[in-house]
Amino acid sequence: MLSKKLLVAVVVAVAALVRLLPAVAAGHYFSTDVWPLIKTAYRMIEKPDLRFWNHTELGGYHNRWPASIISGVIYSELTSLDAAVFFRYAGVVAVSTCLTLFAYAVASRVSSVRRASICSLVFSATPSFVVFTTTILKEVYSYPIAAALVLVTIRRPHGRALPAALALSIALVTSHPLTPVILASAMASYLFTRLFGENSPRLRREEALWVGATSAVLAAVYAVYAAFYSWEGLKLKLGIHDLVALVAIATAVYGWYALNRGGRVRSSLLLAPVALAATILSSVHLVDTSIALYALVPGFMLLALLLKRSGVPWSVVPNSILLPITTAALYVFLAQPALVPIAHRVLNYVVWAVAIAPALLKPDSKLIDLLQLAVLIAGMGVSTSALLFGDSTTYYWVYREAELDVLRLAPLLPAKICGDAKIQYILGSEVEVSAVCGFEALRGSRRGGPLVLYVDNLRYGYVLSPVDRYSVRSFDTVKSGLNLLYSNLYLLVWE
Repeated sequence: MLSKKLLVAVVVAVAALVRLLPAVAAGHYFSTDVWPLIKTAYRMIEKPDLRFWNHTELGGYHNRWPASIISGVIYSELTSLDAAVFFRYAGVVAVSTCLTLFAYAVASRVSSVRRASICSLVFSATPSFVVFTTTILKEVYSYPIAAALVLVTIRRPHGRALPAALALSIALVTSHPLTPVILASAMASYLFTRLFGENSPRLRREEALWVGATSAVLAAVYAVYAAFYSWEGLKLKLGIHDLVALVAIATAVYGWYALNRGGRVRSSLLLAPVALAATILSSVHLVDTSIALYALVPGFMLLALLLKRSGVPWSVVPNSILLPITTAALYVFLAQPALVPIAHRVLNYVVWAVAIAPALLKPDSKLIDLLQLAVLIAGMGVSTSALLFGDSTTYYWVYREAELDVLRLAPLLPAKICGDAKIQYILGSEVEVSAVCGFEALRGSRRGGPLVLYVDNLRYGYVLSPVDRYSVRSFDTVKSGLNLLYSNLYLLVWE
């Protein structure tokens, strides 16, 4: 028993330490999206009477899903520590621990302690997941709540746990707009795959009622919250044409699965859109090798389902996750290509299937364990390299002390400056930052204010958007006729 506890403790510790690498090594966040959350939390701490529904003061977007912000404020008030500690350290450890234990709890129900431990570590060390969960964001904060709701559903305690399911649904809906949609869709897809899956045991009436009731509660809470509070903040609102396209794609995807009765080989084609997306993105240099591996690692794990054991109800769980993700991925790439820059947010949910897929394989197969360990080592290597040294993609998320000098310079700068998307995220609403005028300055055109650049602009490019970067060969165009106002050898400000 002690060895089991020790093994789980080691897995939890390793998963947490990997996520703390950027905070420990660089001392700052490994995310662009965290800045608005921190600034909103600071504002609420400075003004205790300020309510999160005050859209004028708080911007009207992030405060519509305020759970992570409120948690940061509460943490700061209870501990007397800076709210940044929650977003950078405490919250990261808490989320990592919850997710690792969730993966272990799920896998251990159908597998050995050894397999469950490896499974939870692979789940926690998948590069895309590690990179995304190194800082507390709205979506990252929602993950452990979603995991808790899944565990409540798995237990199937019927009406006794309905209040818990309701409370978790409210917490999840107030955390992020996407996670509840994915989870409700996966729950509904679970019922679908149990009905049409190959060799799937008969779906019991009480199980169907409980899973259906939980997903219905989540969907109802989401609808009410959106109607009365969050709808105005949604950046993506589906029109009639979008709904028609989405229904058509969903019909094709779910229809294919039903016609093939969830056949292992043919239904594994559900992975095709994910693999195709990774291939296309890599071929046009929108992402580098490490990002391609981010997509391929969970894909590799899911392909192992071809060896799954027959007659296990849990064997349909990965496909329950893949069905809505495949539908969403096809919708993005076929009907809404403008959403490609944020497609990774949808594809990231593929990793959740990794929490159960390896546990469904042959329990006595050491070859499978060795393959998982190989994937684990590769994933840890990619994660560590990206978090510590950066690359042509992750440099956009890394914030160094030298770059943060721009925050201290902000009061001395005019109302409008030129800089890329990374500078925009740092300064937020404090100063108007135009990525376009900086782009024009680099091409020798006239500027609209001081120009802020950093060395990685020269190494990797000027960031107009996550997938739109301008290659900068030198700063010679900028230097000619401009005065250097500030330089710390990494951050440069010209006028």
